[in-house]
Amino acid sequence: PGFRAGIQAGDLIISANGTDTSTITMDEVLDILRGPVGETVDLVIRRGKNLEFPVTLTRAIIEVPTVKYDTIISGSQKTGFLRIIEFTPQTGERVQQALDSFQKEKISSLIIDLRNNPGGLITSAVDVADKFVNEGPVVTTKSRLFYENHQYSASSEKTTVRKNIPSVVLINRGSASASEIVSGALKDYHLAY
Repeated sequence: PGFRAGIQAGDLIISANGTDTSTITMDEVLDILRGPVGETVDLVIRRGKNLEFPVTLTRAIIEVPTVKYDTIISGSQKTGFLRIIEFTPQTGERVQQALDSFQKEKISSLIIDLRNNPGGLITSAVDVADKFVNEGPVVTTKSRLFYENHQYSASSEKTTVRKNIPSVVLINRGSASASEIVSGALKDYHLAY
């Protein structure tokens, strides 16, 4: 909503619904900004040192993109490029949209980019791995308390990627947590390099 209203990085909110933001905490500002979808909030924005102007935002649900994808064409070869930025509740669904697009494009190979992915939800990582792994354990958690131990497994009903597609997973020092689960599962099941 801020982008649509013309707010830019570096702009300062100096007033929200008539309340001077310099006199309240960040949490209080966020309480004013958040609210029912479709309702408006009136802001006064300061850009630079002197430019101040009013903006009315219409509240909306904001989904930060967690997946980006495209097809790389080299001669007659088509490679799907899947970049997973973070593992959120929507990541599995967004990955499936990318895989559906790749299937229509009839890709012959796949690159999964998990570089600088800080991780996220373990259930989302399992959901993504399950699209590749036919069946078996994806990850196991162990705790000092027996009842907190859990094994997350893949099932063939959720597998959507054909097994023989050549795949590569890109990782680096910034790949952590859930991205390590996905890359480890694909490596352990010999589905990707």
